[in-house]
Amino acid sequence: CYRNLGDLADLTARKLNKIERRMLGTLITTDVHSRDLVDQMVDENVSGPTQFGWQKQLRTEWEVNGGPEGGEVVLRQNN
Repeated sequence: CYRNLGDLADLTARKLNKIERRMLGTLITTDVHSRDLVDQMVDENVSGPTQFGWQKQLRTEWEVNGGPEGGEVVLRQNN
């Protein structure tokens, strides 16, 4: 993870067009967040999905299925 971030950071020194630079910035931001999240979970000794440190990463969403009243709640794990 740390090495990959260094590799991505090295790419920022290259000549990039606007879309490539934005994509690279997004990748770096996502990787930094993921790295920090894993480090925090290790520091807090989070060892399974029943612990709060794991569950607080879940996101709930309402997905509409077919009509105005049809749908379901979906839980998704954050990156």
